[in-house]
Amino acid sequence: MIYLVELNVKGNPLRAPNSSICSKGIGEIFKYLRQVSEMMPQIGAQSNAFMTVNIKKDVKETIEFHPRIIAQNEYDCILSSRFFPEKIQELCIHGVKCPVIPQSISRCVNLKMADFHDNRIVTIPKEIVHLQKLEILNLSNNSITSIPPYVGFLRSLKRLNLESNTITHLPLSFLNLTQLEDLDVSGNNMTSPSMEVCSSGISAIFIELRRLRVPRANTFAVATPYLEEYEESLKALCVHTLLKYKTSLEMDLASPFVKRHITQEVDKRDPVKIMSCNICRKLFSSELHFRIHDCDTHFDMDYVVTVLNSSS
Repeated sequence: MIYLVELNVKGNPLRAPNSSICSKGIGEIFKYLRQVSEMMPQIGAQSNAFMTVNIKKDVKETIEFHPRIIAQNEYDCILSSRFFPEKIQELCIHGVKCPVIPQSISRCVNLKMADFHDNRIVTIPKEIVHLQKLEILNLSNNSITSIPPYVGFLRSLKRLNLESNTITHLPLSFLNLTQLEDLDVSGNNMTSPSMEVCSSGISAIFIELRRLRVPRANTFAVATPYLEEYEESLKALCVHTLLKYKTSLEMDLASPFVKRHITQEVDKRDPVKIMSCNICRKLFSSELHFRIHDCDTHFDMDYVVTVLNSSS
């Protein structure tokens, strides 16, 4: 208000600026407000909390979080309501003692960089799997105890920093991160893979994860279920049953065309795949999920070898 000459705020419970400043007139009030205005960017810089929004093609804008948002951890509210989450390219919330990763991050489907280092984060929410364009993820210097398997489904991930947490093992789902170029797990109590392997680089880490995956894969079967009494496949039995009890259906299944169509559809389908892990004894119908699932053993090779030798 550059033309403001008089400002009367008498009778209000003002705390900023306080009554002593207000009583000295507009000059002192403006002087106070200018001092506060100059301090705001410094507070934002110290907080290191901002987002980069894609305004239009090749035009980006950096938006800093207000100190109040930082103090009250209202990131979820901001990401889900005030902005268009799909326009956010980068999200940086570090050094502000943030306790959790905002669950509404799942709406930032075009996010390419997420930086949460130097906070108090303990767990990684499952909502992070929606970030299929994420290339850089920094979770260093937090209190994360384990990495959940769904992190391995961030297929575009190129750089992952997990330095200085309390992580002991990496999930086998990391073998699914084919674009990963840099993985930092220093400053953790790594046992699987060992710290020695992890310090040798990402290639050594992947080789060790493949080695740990091998023991579980020797119980594998591709089978066609059948009913022994009829000596035919269960699929064929289902087709015959539909044809036999056509009266309970609206369409005429006795028609040669319909019968031929159903038979052809059955013949197209692959046999049912059944995978059983000989470590945790879980059953899987998806080979991908079978290969990357987490066993309760946490990939302790001594335990695995002991179990295999005793079972054989």
